[in-house]
Amino acid sequence: MKFIYVDESGARDQGDVFTMCGLMVDAYKLRKKTADLDAKLEAIFAQHPGTRGDLKTKRFINGAGAWSQVPAPERKDFLRSVCQLAV
Repeated sequence: MKFIYVDESGARDQGDVFTMCGLMVDAYKLRKKTADLDAKLEAIFAQHPGTRGDLKTKRFINGAGAWSQVPAPERKDFLRSVCQLAV
C-alpha cells in the first residue's frame, strides 16, 4: 500500500506562481520516514528558539521573520537533508 501527501502553495496575493507537489511513501516506510522528519524539525526548532510554528518553505528559504536568525547555509543544508530524506 502507498500513501500520497499532496500540498499546494501560492495564491492570488502571493504572486503569479502556483505549485502543487505530491510525495508517495510506501506504507512500510511511512512511520520511520515521519519519525525521521519529525526529528529533523525538532532539532532545528531546538537550535533556534522562537522559530517554532508552521514551517513555511518560502519564509524559511528567504530568511523571513524569525528565520533571519538562522544562517543561510544552515537553512540550505536543512532543506537539502529533507529532500534527501524524501528521495
